[in-house]
Amino acid sequence: MVIVQGNSFCKLAEFTDFERKLVEHSLTYSDEAKEKQINHLRRALQKAQFRRQFRKVAYLAGAIEKLGEFNVCLLNKDNTFPAGILFKVKELYDKALKDPRYSGKLNKLVVKDERSKPEPYNLFRWNNKPPEMRYYQKECLDLAMLHNRGTFEVCVGGGKTLIAANIIKETGVNTLFVVPSTALSQQTFNVFSSYFGKNNVQQLTTKDVKANKKFKPIIISTIQTLNSLVKQNLVEKVANHIHSLMIDEAHHGASDSYLNLLPYLNEVYYRFNFSGTYTRNDGRIMELWGVCDQKLYKYSSAQATEDKFLTPVQFKIKKIKGTDEDNYSDEYHKNYSSSSFLSKVVEEVKTIPTDKQILILVDRKDLVGQQIHDFLTIAKIESSYVTGDNNKKELTDAMEDFNDKKIRILIASTVLGEGADIRSTDYLILARGGKSEIAITQAIGRAVRLYPGKDVATVIDFEWEGTRWLGKHSLLRMETYVEEFNGKIIRT
Repeated sequence: MVIVQGNSFCKLAEFTDFERKLVEHSLTYSDEAKEKQINHLRRALQKAQFRRQFRKVAYLAGAIEKLGEFNVCLLNKDNTFPAGILFKVKELYDKALKDPRYSGKLNKLVVKDERSKPEPYNLFRWNNKPPEMRYYQKECLDLAMLHNRGTFEVCVGGGKTLIAANIIKETGVNTLFVVPSTALSQQTFNVFSSYFGKNNVQQLTTKDVKANKKFKPIIISTIQTLNSLVKQNLVEKVANHIHSLMIDEAHHGASDSYLNLLPYLNEVYYRFNFSGTYTRNDGRIMELWGVCDQKLYKYSSAQATEDKFLTPVQFKIKKIKGTDEDNYSDEYHKNYSSSSFLSKVVEEVKTIPTDKQILILVDRKDLVGQQIHDFLTIAKIESSYVTGDNNKKELTDAMEDFNDKKIRILIASTVLGEGADIRSTDYLILARGGKSEIAITQAIGRAVRLYPGKDVATVIDFEWEGTRWLGKHSLLRMETYVEEFNGKIIRT
């Protein structure tokens, strides 16, 4: 079997029917979340048909059709598949060749690389020399130059932007750096501008592309801007300018927003991706590999703590009685917005020494965040509260004031998520629950960055008793605390 390797897509060029079926099987998976959703809709459809609720029947039938098949195959009808999963095809094909059941049915796999590696054409010099690279960052750089594409899973505070900057300098080509939010765009722009000088770095806007403004060697763009350019048939202008693509917070890469970019980037040779948690909470891991390729290196929070690059963290788990409900959403709202929980948070704040910085993270801004802020105010404890309703300057000012200790207690919704530069947190109070490993790891990242005078960070979480869902989620969070951060669990 012959596979032609391209930058965005690979293609089966020579193959037997059996070989194609083997590849098709290896690139097919069951989307469990979609399957569960479809089965739920089908049950509702049956009830609606029995009750002769014709409008509801039509609506549900349309919803099921829109979702499509829950068995997803990434081998297209034209025999192409995302280039990032070539490594998985190789693995499974090599395994099949050794399987006695397939003896004589498979030919040797040959991969023809039709990509063209660009010669360096930018001579980047440091405008301000960045910090000396740590040992694992140097290893990442070496792997990047060896493989020319792949993903680096480096923990929060591990210096992913520094690794990216050194790769950009080493490859010497125009680079598009993609981020999931405007906050990260601004933060990355500030860092890259310091390293390379503002003449070499720009934040991409649709307005600049429409005006045919000259692109700079390093372009930083949100995925939202790129998708807007795709819809307006303008993204090729950017694609024609670059030879390197970098994706930050790469665990988002499985979404359609990133997959839709692939056809426009087939001439882009270098592909590098960065994430603190290179995994998914849904079943779309194969799409993630398709966009971001295989993991080249992992540097965990536990290892960074052992190396003294992160602050050691301890976890104090407070037991609290809750109320169970038939569905998760009702149970979450009833317990996390209850006066008993809000009072418990205030009680914990009062036990913390007044010279320590406290960050309180919430998920429901009005039901939980605003009420915690109000409860603290009633208790005559000063705090600041930020959400997605605050503008960019207000958010930046709040983070800077917290890091400078002008604000002692900061309450924040998920707006202080990925990439937020929070360093001074002594105590992190998790008033948000959940079980997502990605969200939990990102949240703890707000506490473990190094900061002068901070020897240990303390995370306060809550273990719900008497609940159907929240108690189970508490246990899953504790598993993440131990596995990802090697943290000490103190249950009271």
